[in-house]
Amino acid sequence: MNILVITRECWSSENSIGNTMSTLFDDLSKSHSIFNLYFRESKPHNNISKKTFRISERQLMNGLIHGKEKCGEYVENCNEFNKEESKVANSEKKIYDFSKKINSYFPNLIREFIWSIPVWKNDNLNSFLSSIKPDIVFMPVFPCWYAHKVLYYIKQRLPSIKIILFHADDCYSLKQFSLLPSFWIYRLIQRKWIRKSVSISDLNYVISSEQKEEYDSLFGFQSKILSKFYDFNNVIPKNKTSFSSIRFLFTGNLTLRRWKTLSLLTDAIQICNSQNNIKSYLDIYSATNLNKSKVNRITNDYCAFHGFTSSENVLLLQKQADILVHVEPFDKKFSSRVRLSFSTKIVDYLCSGSSVLAFGPSYVASISYFVSNNSAFVCTDKKKIYDTLNMIAEKPQLINTFAQKAVECGLKNHNKTIVLDSFKNDIQKLVE
Repeated sequence: MNILVITRECWSSENSIGNTMSTLFDDLSKSHSIFNLYFRESKPHNNISKKTFRISERQLMNGLIHGKEKCGEYVENCNEFNKEESKVANSEKKIYDFSKKINSYFPNLIREFIWSIPVWKNDNLNSFLSSIKPDIVFMPVFPCWYAHKVLYYIKQRLPSIKIILFHADDCYSLKQFSLLPSFWIYRLIQRKWIRKSVSISDLNYVISSEQKEEYDSLFGFQSKILSKFYDFNNVIPKNKTSFSSIRFLFTGNLTLRRWKTLSLLTDAIQICNSQNNIKSYLDIYSATNLNKSKVNRITNDYCAFHGFTSSENVLLLQKQADILVHVEPFDKKFSSRVRLSFSTKIVDYLCSGSSVLAFGPSYVASISYFVSNNSAFVCTDKKKIYDTLNMIAEKPQLINTFAQKAVECGLKNHNKTIVLDSFKNDIQKLVE
């Protein structure tokens, strides 16, 4: 069986989407052929994709100027992750970062206009599709239009293929908050293309029970929940014996004002340490590019920001920490964007053997997940984070209790054998 995986970014162990795709398709790659099509300049880093094809905005412009044959190319997987990307890839990243900073959707609209020029519909892409002969196309539902245009084109070229969509974020509903006209223009056209993709799909996965309930009603399909998984049978909960200090750890992105939620935690840690014998320390690792002002907001005598670190080091740090921190934004504008999402990082946290502190609004799916499973220290009121920290300092034995609960939660909801077998069976049924 041949499976084509479409990703927006490169398939790399160092980014979220790449990490998730590797988890899903690593085992399948032993018996099936996996291929990748993506839309960025950075180079892939995985051992799963047999052939990788790239279409980027730079190539679109070259195709427009020099002819269609300049658009689309095969890319070799890097054997080792190299943080030093090409100048073109770095320039592209700066443009994307800038478009996020200026809080406008006009750069997105310009990008979509570039993609509307059909130079990517050429012999290079057609040859790639003919060479891999995909039986199935698997695509996460991205908050853009152009990926859906490419998917629709592939379906037109290969009518017999089966299409699987993975809704990992709320890219469709109108339950959002923004005063920007460009946001709503972009969102409404985005909804049109998502509906079009759903109309040609054969199976739809969602990331949370909240998203399943809402999307099943919106689209009239019967979706399935798909999350990251792990072999929890061999995970041993941490048993802390000395409570002279407590080591907190945050690993993940700080976009959508998660840094602001984290700043509330760091302030509370400083206050709590001045009043308790047991001292708490927080280490923060994130690839998010924060300015000096934001870094100052999340650091103090007991909380340190370390920036980027490799995925291998992240796993080691998580196993060493006492409590792993998960935060979500309280600002309505940003919490509305993540209310149905379930961070893949949560499964990494659960399989570390450490306990978890979840801090964010109760209506966000990832926070309500910990509440319903009773698997973490949870604070859903930003004014009460100090009380939560104080309780942990007064009853540190609960760290071990919630470490046990976290592993039990992972075993119940994300056990590799159960989730992977179900995923494999779904794929097999489609091609049969």
